Amino acid sequence: MFIQVNRDKFLYSLTFSDEIPQSWKRQTEIGIVKSRFCDNYFEEQGLEILEQGILQEFVNSINLFAFEGKLIHIGQGLPQITLTPIGNGRPCIIRLLKNEEIYKRDIIGRDDIIKLCLDYAKQENRVSIVASDACTMMEYYVEYSMQESGKESYYKIIDEISSCLEALYRMADNSEDWLKSFFDLLICNYTNGDTKNRRKSEDIMEWTLKNAYPALVIRLASELCSIADTLWLCVSVDTEELNFYNIGRLSKGPEYGLGKEAEHYDFSYRTVYDNVFLWNLFRLNFEVGFHWTIGFINKVISKYAANAPENVIQIKVRINESNTLKEYWGNGNMWLAGIRDHNVPTIIGDVIFCLKEAIINSLETWKKEQEFLIGFSNYVKETIYAKSNNIALLTIIESIGIHFEKELPGYALDLATSIELVHWDISRYALFHKNPTEELLERQIFKTMGIPELKDRYELDKKCNLSIQEYVSHAQIFFDSIIQDKSYGILDYLYSIIKNDEENARDYLQIQKMDMRGAKATKIAENVIMLEPKVSGEAEKIVLKQEKINEPEQKLNVAIKKCNDNMVSGQIDLLSILDAIYVVLELMKNTDVAFQYENLLILLIAGAINHPELEKEKREKFCTIWIDGIEKLFSNGSFLGDTALVPVLLNQLENDIAIEIKNKIKKIMLDCVMHRKHHGVIAEITKYMKKYLANHDILAQAVFNTIIKLAEDQMEHQKYNANYMIASKKKTDFIFSPNMQPKLSVVDCYIKDDDGNTYVGHEDEIIIKYLFQEESFKVNTFDMSKYDISTLCYVANCGLNFINESFRMVIHNILLCVIDIWKYSEKNHNTHVIFDAYQEYEIVELFQREMVQAQSDAKMAIDILFEGIDFSKFTSDTIEFYQDIFGNFLCEFFDSYVDLKRRNLCKKKISYIENKVNAIDEEYVRIQLYKSLMFSVTRYCVGDWSKIKTNYSYADKQFLNKQFTKYGKYHIKELLRTTYQMHIDELLPEILISIKNSFQNAKAERNKFKKSVKEQEVVIQLIILKSFITHSDKIKQDQELIEAYEDILEILIDLNYEYAAVILDEFRIH
Repeated sequence: MFIQVNRDKFLYSLTFSDEIPQSWKRQTEIGIVKSRFCDNYFEEQGLEILEQGILQEFVNSINLFAFEGKLIHIGQGLPQITLTPIGNGRPCIIRLLKNEEIYKRDIIGRDDIIKLCLDYAKQENRVSIVASDACTMMEYYVEYSMQESGKESYYKIIDEISSCLEALYRMADNSEDWLKSFFDLLICNYTNGDTKNRRKSEDIMEWTLKNAYPALVIRLASELCSIADTLWLCVSVDTEELNFYNIGRLSKGPEYGLGKEAEHYDFSYRTVYDNVFLWNLFRLNFEVGFHWTIGFINKVISKYAANAPENVIQIKVRINESNTLKEYWGNGNMWLAGIRDHNVPTIIGDVIFCLKEAIINSLETWKKEQEFLIGFSNYVKETIYAKSNNIALLTIIESIGIHFEKELPGYALDLATSIELVHWDISRYALFHKNPTEELLERQIFKTMGIPELKDRYELDKKCNLSIQEYVSHAQIFFDSIIQDKSYGILDYLYSIIKNDEENARDYLQIQKMDMRGAKATKIAENVIMLEPKVSGEAEKIVLKQEKINEPEQKLNVAIKKCNDNMVSGQIDLLSILDAIYVVLELMKNTDVAFQYENLLILLIAGAINHPELEKEKREKFCTIWIDGIEKLFSNGSFLGDTALVPVLLNQLENDIAIEIKNKIKKIMLDCVMHRKHHGVIAEITKYMKKYLANHDILAQAVFNTIIKLAEDQMEHQKYNANYMIASKKKTDFIFSPNMQPKLSVVDCYIKDDDGNTYVGHEDEIIIKYLFQEESFKVNTFDMSKYDISTLCYVANCGLNFINESFRMVIHNILLCVIDIWKYSEKNHNTHVIFDAYQEYEIVELFQREMVQAQSDAKMAIDILFEGIDFSKFTSDTIEFYQDIFGNFLCEFFDSYVDLKRRNLCKKKISYIENKVNAIDEEYVRIQLYKSLMFSVTRYCVGDWSKIKTNYSYADKQFLNKQFTKYGKYHIKELLRTTYQMHIDELLPEILISIKNSFQNAKAERNKFKKSVKEQEVVIQLIILKSFITHSDKIKQDQELIEAYEDILEILIDLNYEYAAVILDEFRIH
């Protein structure tokens, strides 16, 4: 079209004529800007486009349509689309904008021009002059924003200029000089400027390191390193200030001379792989990065040695090649830098780890090139030995040597000349061989704190599962005489400086363990020989002493093996179990670390008390041991017994044991059900307690009665204190509102100060009477002002259900009281003090169980939530409480794919709730509860469900379409989150209909709709990509689905989502 003779007339009429339909004009513009041959057109028509006022149309067309899409697949079926800028329209418009200085005038929106230039920065085969023009405009915008920000109070300028900087960083070869000046200005303002300029510079420099694009790292690596030094290093540290402000602090950053930005490093870079600057630096500009790292680590270690000399020593390493001794600062923590987190400040560990990874990856890539392998590795080693002042950098040499043990024999042998390093390396080696007890303790600590797991920051290199001692031993066994002689020389050197006397026996033992000369050979199997180093003198005494200490362990191993052999043969021998228990108890009596045997002991005890022939006396003794262990948890102690075995202990309530033991079990049960603090291990035990109670009505009723009376006693305590406050007139305006204010616990202190008599509680008598003796009483009427809500709420999971009339009445009164609390505390925000999140969850858990998980119609439970409720009192807390209850329907609907009756029952319950919700007069409350009618994701239904199986029938999808269409328009963000959580793959393509309907109905409120779409952009992209890739054929067979899919894309195009424009074009073509 662009080379035809009559093209001028043809294109002019299409572009500028008012007689042509607008859609034709739009398509013409799109075709022009996407073409590779439109240069002449813009040269000839550029000014006319400007005169006619249609430049903005061309810019919009370029920013939206001048792309080529490429689909890529990432793990777990998560497709993505990468958009590659195409056509010559973009560079032509950039030149026009620059030459006519339009970017300085308010003709075209600044954001549109920035997008134009940023997209060009991502384009392949950029033309230097166009790139320079784009950089000139971006530089202008940055400078303008910097000037304007100086006139106003501080605001986060990086949000305004980040896109400009990204374009400049991507085209660093065309903006190098300007960037150097810009970085100098930032550093100057940070170090010498006022607070405002310092803050702006800090934000920009932090953003720069997080967005260190390859072109920027290649061109300006040294400048980026200067920025890193500026942010992470402290310019000067006042020793007095350091001592005053940092006493007892967890972070040791200031002692290392690190600045406050380095202190927040962990939050800025959640994982080591998030630091783009370090990863790109060592891969794209190694020389600069390598020498910067040595300098950076040397500085921080020197500062640490000066600020905390008591924590470091200087160790000596004998360098074989130069036959010299070199001193390095070090301690055990430094030897784990970049291997185990929290031993040194995270920034130090990350720098070490990233450099080490880059070196090892390079050597792996080129390890078949022997000349490069040896040359590069030796360069690294020699440079570190020569220029480093610390052992943290020496860990790189060790990692290279062990990782490439075969390819680079003897590479790291020199490190063994320091006996301190040999000792410290045992801690590193131990990381590959976790102690089972240590792991059990870690898991319990995580459970206790409510942390599911805590992933190590640094991934261990499996090839480095070798200690320095083993490394030296291997050098003597597996390699040639040159390496052997080098090893012998190192061992002889160590022998010469360390004596085999009582004082140095441990050090000498480490040397002898490495020395394979004269080792004893023992044949283990046909092709397996064991070598044992020769140990003598004082070192041998240590070995013999340890063998004596280990004798009880050997006895235990024999006892456990006997139990195991009996179980394998199908016999459960009570006598062998008892023998093993007594061995464990004896071991625990004679050790300071008895906890390491607790799990084994409980496992054996569970096997013993489960045996019907066990004597009553022994059964009671073992139950007591178990109970005592669980009780330690309530006083913040540790108990490593397996919680999954708790049902075995509970079953002893049905055996012939002393009533005192049964009462102890009941008391633990009550303590678990009423536990007021978060404790993950107790929470696990409580699950088994609640299950047991649900199947034992008499005991459940006893727990119910006990809690009622304890709540009554607690309120009597509050009333007693309230009466004292009124009588003493300590607060003239004091008014007592039962359950509507925090507990008056502090009044006990007032009474004691006045030598008065504090309230005497009746907890022990109540527990004896109603729990142990299981006395009953009738609850005819219930006045919540007589009961403490924070105690009473624990009846929710006592084991009773709504069939019990008394239980139903109490729960309804609790619900009414909680609603009043939230309303009463709406302004003073005291709710969490009166009724906290854990107590709230007790009620949520009850309704979820009785309403969602129950295999009945659950009308009784649903009615309690709606009948007699004043919805005008609802606050955001109340609404969230209701949503949390109903949120469990999402899990139920998702899981019930194998049970048609269960899923249909779920639909009926939702429909019943829908009628209740739609009858609510308060519009805001009603609309917020609409979220629950479309299975909105709540805080208790989050997580990764990608590996959990589900599917939906056509009827299920139609039900979801109906619910989503009715209520999705009110909550677009929640609709999209729910669609993702329920598995997009299983819902597509039918679900497109309700998404389209919701989008159509919601887009009238453009700003709100646009914000929701932006927040869920990833989910939307998944929906349209999976529809295009996987379901395109099925969609094209159904006109309703075609219209739904295209309408969704058109709506997104209207919001300027370029990937939607590309996909719509591809969908229509193919």
